[in-house]
Amino acid sequence: MRRIFKILFFIFLLFVITLIIDFIGDRKFKNDFESKLILREEVIKKIESKELELYKNNRVILIEKYGDVAENDYVYVYVCNDKEKVISFLYKAGIPDEDQYIFYSSGNDDLIKKYVPKSYYSYIEKITDNWYMVQFN
Repeated sequence: MRRIFKILFFIFLLFVITLIIDFIGDRKFKNDFESKLILREEVIKKIESKELELYKNNRVILIEKYGDVAENDYVYVYVCNDKEKVISFLYKAGIPDEDQYIFYSSGNDDLIKKYVPKSYYSYIEKITDNWYMVQFN
């Protein structure tokens, strides 16, 4: 009986620790997203107005002021025209390929699905209007 109690307590403890880690991770993400939202919106406007240069590989290298909005100091522009905009900001690099991106989509997640092959990502989660978390494979 005592052994069963220890096992159940250990399982309960693991469950509580997992909840705490998830809560801390969610808070960290929310704080990061909210604190950098204005800068990310400025980046999008500068891409639209061509103040930031779009290179042949569809990347925009971020100037120092905007370096913090993406972990890798650049954003990837899937499309940016008068009708559609899909731009990704690397939030967290994964090992080996499980990166997390914050996407801006001028439409909804259908635009992301239109321009990003399904085999590249495992899920898309809405953060707020026009903003999505995308977990890459």
